[in-house]
Amino acid sequence: MLQKKNGIEMEIVLTQIIWRLAIILLTSFGVCMLVLLTQRWHGRLSLVRPEQLPHAAASAT
Repeated sequence: MLQKKNGIEMEIVLTQIIWRLAIILLTSFGVCMLVLLTQRWHGRLSLVRPEQLPHAAASAT
């Protein structure tokens, strides 16, 4: 069955694998960028409001 239309099916399988890899890479990159942006955003908020830092440190310890 596979060797009857070998070239066409191999191209379809390769394109599917490439699309899946591209989607996985894009989603992982997007998640990493979101995490970095949220960390920077929280850092800016803590810099904007330093009076909340001692309370957070006291509650953490």
